Amino acid sequence: MLATFLNHLEPAYDLFVAAGLGPFLREIEEASAVRGRRVSVDLGHRRVEGIARSVASDGALGVELAGGERIDLHSGEITAFATERDLPC
Repeated sequence: MLATFLNHLEPAYDLFVAAGLGPFLREIEEASAVRGRRVSVDLGHRRVEGIARSVASDGALGVELAGGERIDLHSGEITAFATERDLPC
């Protein structure tokens, strides 16, 4: 099992070294637990709230704030709030 994992990891790592995060962005966004959800992000010195919109090529989370301003966050503690589709019927 480990050999299979490493055989898949090595080409992905080589692609990452050669091309950066770009080739992986679609998969990252599809797997995101927060994209499209209302989030609160604790940055240590302040807290921001908005909608998580995308992942940038440098790995930053793009958050759209209430006034429409977009900021890219590279670190912080994220709390995601349930959407209507997440609530039980």
